Amino acid sequence: MNRKQLIAMWLGITITVSMLVVPPWKTGMGTYGRSYSRGYRLLFTPPRGAVGVDTGILAVQFLAIGLVAGGAIVSLKSKS
Repeated sequence: MNRKQLIAMWLGITITVSMLVVPPWKTGMGTYGRSYSRGYRLLFTPPRGAVGVDTGILAVQFLAIGLVAGGAIVSLKSKS
């Protein structure tokens, strides 16, 4: 693994950890059984009215970061 690939990997890890520390929050069931976003706050200080972390949005974010970081690592492979 070359230097550029290591930077891409550590950047992806740093962003992933940041997403875990400041996750998206959601409210309970609103009208028509839908939950609503309460924004992003620190993990141990949820916003008022939040019932939990919005795991759907968090999963999509993880997938996006994984694809971007993985693509960067593969595309930055040295041509030797």
